[in-house]
Amino acid sequence: MVRNLLAKCLLNRQVRQMSSLKKGMKEFYLAVHPDFFNEYPNEKQINEQSLKLLHSHVDTIKSGGSTADTSLTFYKKHKESATGLSAIRLKLKTNSTTSIYQEILRAFDVPFDQSEVVSGDNNNVDHIQNVEPMDLGNFQMKVKEMTLVDWVTDHIDIVREAQLHSKPIQLSVLETLSRLKDNFGIRQIVHNNKFTYSSINSLLNVLEDTLHSKEEKSFHLRNRSIVFSNYTGLDHMGRFSVDFFSPPEVWKEALENLGKSSEILDQIEEEKHKISTSYFGIRFVNPRSSNPIPIIPYYKSLLRISHQLEKDQFMGDKSFKNLLALFDWDDSFVGVSKEGFLKIPPLTSKIILFDYISKYQDTIVETRKSYLRNMRFEHKIMNEAKTALQLDSVLKDHVLDTNETIQACQKIINQSNLLDLSGCNVMISRYYDISPDGFVRIPWNFLQ
Repeated sequence: MVRNLLAKCLLNRQVRQMSSLKKGMKEFYLAVHPDFFNEYPNEKQINEQSLKLLHSHVDTIKSGGSTADTSLTFYKKHKESATGLSAIRLKLKTNSTTSIYQEILRAFDVPFDQSEVVSGDNNNVDHIQNVEPMDLGNFQMKVKEMTLVDWVTDHIDIVREAQLHSKPIQLSVLETLSRLKDNFGIRQIVHNNKFTYSSINSLLNVLEDTLHSKEEKSFHLRNRSIVFSNYTGLDHMGRFSVDFFSPPEVWKEALENLGKSSEILDQIEEEKHKISTSYFGIRFVNPRSSNPIPIIPYYKSLLRISHQLEKDQFMGDKSFKNLLALFDWDDSFVGVSKEGFLKIPPLTSKIILFDYISKYQDTIVETRKSYLRNMRFEHKIMNEAKTALQLDSVLKDHVLDTNETIQACQKIINQSNLLDLSGCNVMISRYYDISPDGFVRIPWNFLQ
C-alpha cells in the first residue's frame, strides 16, 4: 500500500511538472513562431529552420534513436535592442526531452516550477500520457487556432504596462513638437509607428539643437512637415525628411541647402502645371501616403517625362482632364494604381503613355471612383470599430486591401463586448504584435 501511495505521489508530481513545462513551452513558441516575424524575413527563416531541427531532435529521442549535439538559434522580440530583436543560441546535448524543455525555458527566462523538477535525465516522465508539452509539428495549427479574445486576455497586461511606461515620453514629444512649432514654424511630425516615441523624442531634441545652431537657415522650414526616411533633406512634397541614422552634421548640411531645395520645389510645381495645361489635362498629384523621394532626382525625372511628352506634339483631339497621374519612382511601366491614379514611371514615351490611356482610360476612371466609394465605407466602419471598443485610434497596415480591413472591423465590432482594449491604439495588420509604446497589431483574419 505504501509503495502504491509513493508511486501515485511520484506520478502526480511528474504530471504537475509536465503541466508546468507545457505552459512554459507555449510561451516559448509564441515568442519565436515564424508567423510573428513577417517584418523580419531573415530571422523568420532562421526561427523556422531551428523549430524544424528541434522537432526532429525530439522525435528521434521519442523513437529511441541516438542524437548528435544540435545547435539552434532563435530570435525573439526585444524592446531594448536597437533592432528590436535579440538572438538566443542553444546546444542540445541531452537525450531527455524533459531536460531539453527545461534548458529552453531557462534560456528564454520563462518561469516554470523548478521545485518539482525530477532530477536526472529520466526518460520515464516523457511517457506519461496526455501531459507531454505540445508537439512542435502541430504548433502552427495551434497558433492559428488562437482567437483574438484569447490573445487580448493573455497580453492586455503587457499592453497596459507599455502604455504606462510610454505616456511621459509621449508628453515629452508633444512638448518638444510644440516648441518646434512656436520657434521654427514646423507644422507636424509624420510617422508610421515604425519608431518608438523614445526614439522620436531623442531625434527631435537633437533636431531642435541643430535648428538653434542654424537659426538663420531654419526659416525655410516654416509650415513644413517632418517625415522620417532613409535620407535627410526636402522631399518631392516639400516635407523635411530626416534619416534617423544620419549624424547632426548631415542635418546641418541639409539646412544649409534648404534655400536651393525650396527653389527646386517651386520649379517642380511649375513643371507639373505645365504638364497639366499643355498635355490634355493630365494632372499630377501627391497622395498623403507617398514615401519621400529626394527632391533633385524627382525633379530630373519629371523633366524627362515632360521632355518625352513634348515630342510628336500632334496627337489628335484628346482630353484627359479626368485623369490624376502619379509619378511612380519605383516602376518601369505605365499602369494604374489601386487608388485609381495613372502611374507614370521616370522613363516613358508620349506614344506609349497615350496608347495606354486610350485603351484603359475608362478603367482608370472607374478604378478611382470605386476606390473612393470603398474608402468612404472603410473609414466609416473603422470609426464604428473605434467607437465600439473605445479605442484611441484604428489604423490599417498599407499591405492590406479594403476588403480585408472591412472584414476585420466587422469581426471586431461583433466581439466588442468581449474585448478589453479601451484606450488602445490598434493597427489591423497581418500578425499579432505589441510595440514598446503599447501599440497593438492584430491580424485581419483573426479567429473569433
